[in-house]
Amino acid sequence: MQSYRKSMLLIGAVFAIVVVTAMASLRRADQNISPAQAPQQVDEVQLPVADSAAQESADPLERARRKGKNKRYNNSGSRPIEDATYAYERIQSGHWSRGISAIPAAQSDVVLIGEVTDAHAYLSDDKTGVYSEFTILTGTALKNDSSNPLYPGGTITANRPGGAVRFPSGHIHKFKTSSQGSPRVGRQYLFFLKRTDQGQDFSIITGYELRGGRVAPLDGAGVEGGERLPFDEYNGADESAFLKTVQDAIQQALQSSSERRN
Repeated sequence: MQSYRKSMLLIGAVFAIVVVTAMASLRRADQNISPAQAPQQVDEVQLPVADSAAQESADPLERARRKGKNKRYNNSGSRPIEDATYAYERIQSGHWSRGISAIPAAQSDVVLIGEVTDAHAYLSDDKTGVYSEFTILTGTALKNDSSNPLYPGGTITANRPGGAVRFPSGHIHKFKTSSQGSPRVGRQYLFFLKRTDQGQDFSIITGYELRGGRVAPLDGAGVEGGERLPFDEYNGADESAFLKTVQDAIQQALQSSSERRN
């Protein structure tokens, strides 16, 4: 009987070792899968929300600034955005991407690494459109604006069309642009930015999320319902190699611009 118990204990110990070894092997195998090899999941677009009943600021200067920004998105639709008997989603055409390269260095006034710290949506002044505004904590500027440079640790605002509108009924209506993503608060991106006509803030041409040493395009097939666009070329790319490619494109754009001036 004692010999039998010893045999059973020995078998149990061997079995436990086999199980632990197998689990450790699985963990190592999982850790060895790089982000580029892992399947790229499609992100659901998370839109900032505007309140249809929001009151204007009591500060006259802030009210005037907001009114000026809102006017840029006037005439976005044939009639004002109104509530309906059900929540709905409207997707605009994806023609916005025509003529934009995967790395639009020449079209950008600023190319910036930054973290999104806040996001809000607003209705246009005539209530026919909605746009989203993002607060960005500035990091490294790969391409800066010499006339009005940005510095690390500052903040800027950048916008792009689209957003959601909440009505008193509780309905939230969404307005998207096909294949165009929405930056998320708390995440870091490389942004390609264009100064607005007023020069106080920026519009987002496109961007790339930088996470875990890899790159994910803000726009294109990685967006819910998105189509493949030039930006998808760098989906899952190594971050260091990608930033080097961007820097080379910026230098080439600056050199071409200098040659045209001369």
